[in-house]
Amino acid sequence: MPQKPIFIHVAPAAPVFGRYTYSIDSDILTEISIGQRVLVPFGRRKITGYITDIDVEPANKDMTIKPIDSILETAPFFPGEMLELFAWIADYYKYPLGLTIEAALPQGINITESIMYVLAENADPAELIDNRQNIMQLVASKPRTLKSLQRASGMPLKETRREVNRLVATGRIKAELTLQNQSAKPKTEKWVRLNVDA
Repeated sequence: MPQKPIFIHVAPAAPVFGRYTYSIDSDILTEISIGQRVLVPFGRRKITGYITDIDVEPANKDMTIKPIDSILETAPFFPGEMLELFAWIADYYKYPLGLTIEAALPQGINITESIMYVLAENADPAELIDNRQNIMQLVASKPRTLKSLQRASGMPLKETRREVNRLVATGRIKAELTLQNQSAKPKTEKWVRLNVDA
């Protein structure tokens, strides 16, 4: 027997207002709580969001509601009691709730989806000259984003995008969706103490 989905509200870490409705399987209801981070589909990409409400009724029962992609931690990033404060700040400053929460948390913890360009199989940079050859050589060394290609090539962003699109259209390089890992790392400190037994 198929499980009945449970609906939750999520505040995306994106420049959009409001809370968005997503579904989860009922068997993981005990594993989620307000304040937890989840990875959710948002348009054509996946972004980090924060659970703000659990077991809600959809505003429109006829609309298709997407499921979350994954739960990013087993514990909430902030206690549920702080949500009211975040909501008040967001309302006072007319700022998206998800970005308000993001600003209050350590930087570099969110996960987003980005496009990486890689060299296609059997593609040979020597077949081309000038800018396109340069771009192919760059992606042959390692997968790169559009901004990375623009910086490495020294071309304007608009021209880089045009050349990349032409190479993708001719099958010489491929565009692949990847998840950008969080950049925050634990801070460590070294301590020295006197060995009294020495």
